[in-house]
Amino acid sequence: MDATENIIEQLVIDDDSTFDIVDDSTPIIRYMDLVKFLSLIRLESIHFTRPDKFSDQYEGLSTIDVDSDSFKYADTFRQMSVVSSWNHYQTESFPLWKIYLGGSKYGVAIISDVGSFKDSIISKSVLTSLMPYGVRYVAPSYTYHGMNASIIISRKKDFYEFEKEVRIAIEYGSGVTMPEGLDIKINPQILIKEIICSPYMPAWVKELLIENLNDCGFSSIKVSDSIIRDTLLQ
Repeated sequence: MDATENIIEQLVIDDDSTFDIVDDSTPIIRYMDLVKFLSLIRLESIHFTRPDKFSDQYEGLSTIDVDSDSFKYADTFRQMSVVSSWNHYQTESFPLWKIYLGGSKYGVAIISDVGSFKDSIISKSVLTSLMPYGVRYVAPSYTYHGMNASIIISRKKDFYEFEKEVRIAIEYGSGVTMPEGLDIKINPQILIKEIICSPYMPAWVKELLIENLNDCGFSSIKVSDSIIRDTLLQ
């Protein structure tokens, strides 16, 4: 094997420079308080946020050596996309209920899949710039010297690994600075396959939720109760 073949083999097995695009059939879930949910169904839109505006201060910097030249350019790459954050759905997550509801009883989780998310978007031109990433989690001390917008989007420190995050990103290309947030019009009836009410949600709040769904013409969407029972959520 000559030197050229050695380089090609290294590129093929170099896992650092690759990223995961999730399949349309991938089930996803999103936890939110009741106000955000009612906003989603009333305004029929989903908010995408630029990564540098997330609460995680390592966002977009998970693979960056802060002492290297790459650090200087990180903000440029962090501003080249906006993201809607979901989680890979297998079953309900107790910590995600806690985090996204902040201890409140009033919230829901909406279940969908990546293909339905795409189908729900009203402006089909958005789809040409949309990428669904499965997040990879890296050790706190890990650094990688390469950089591109996809790696910035698809890496997080491994203390977030419990999230099993799926990120649906809108990217308009190199050199394009995205707004801090972007509201994308969707059809909630296509997006939402099922709604799970938060643990210990009072019956009267669930009834109010169903009334709002009926008012918006979404009475066919299934509404279920959480299977979690834990007094920390009371």
